[in-house]
Amino acid sequence: MTSQAKLFQWRKMIASESGPQPTTRHILLTLSIHMNEAGGSCYPSIRTLAGETGLSTRTICTHLEAAERGGWISRRMRQPGNEGGRSGQGWRRHQYSLSFPEKVLKEVQRVSSEGVETDSTRKAKGVEPLSKGVEPNDIKVLKEVQLRSSSRSSKRSSGPQKHKTPLPQNYKPTDRHIDYAKSKGIPENQIEDLFEGFCIHHRKVGSKFVDWYAAWQTWVRNEIKFARERSQRAMGNQGGQQPAEPLTLEEIEAMTNAN
Repeated sequence: MTSQAKLFQWRKMIASESGPQPTTRHILLTLSIHMNEAGGSCYPSIRTLAGETGLSTRTICTHLEAAERGGWISRRMRQPGNEGGRSGQGWRRHQYSLSFPEKVLKEVQRVSSEGVETDSTRKAKGVEPLSKGVEPNDIKVLKEVQLRSSSRSSKRSSGPQKHKTPLPQNYKPTDRHIDYAKSKGIPENQIEDLFEGFCIHHRKVGSKFVDWYAAWQTWVRNEIKFARERSQRAMGNQGGQQPAEPLTLEEIEAMTNAN
């Protein structure tokens, strides 16, 4: 595995389900921006990481220690003036290098053993070489994401499709139909006539629904609404002395067509 591919795989594993807890993950990915393209070691200060992550310095220290124990990084104290440091400044910092926990190392080695195509092998296959700065593994991961997205979309669309159908022949009210009407305040002795009017109307107009029980619920709600409006009109015309008369089939049909 090349150094560049190693850094990419490390970041990928950090962000996977096998990676550390979210806060540690956030800190490590932030730490990785200080590494060069080859995944070389880096030495940002705790205060720098705190500013970049929005976390406290104490939290940074706690989770870096956890990451080291988990095998995600290795740390060593970097002496002043070493490896491009500021000689004579007198400060010391930890130097961080990426590493892989044993539990994920086998997966990294498996990916590495699959090999990465070079420009020469791509040309032999009639494929254009990769553009400069494009990581082969980036393309591989992109294809995996696209494949998974396509698979999820296919699963969603492969479910049973429901279609609208006309009212079934000999459609009869069940306990469920009756209980719903009762729950909305329809007197039990009126439910049979109400259901008959429902069937007559929808057969007459050739209605089609995906869910006929839902259509019955709408019919009941509309009947109650229309009855209330009719009762209010009757109370206004007669000084509130007479109750509203039962709905006629024509009134229910007019109300339903209006909705």
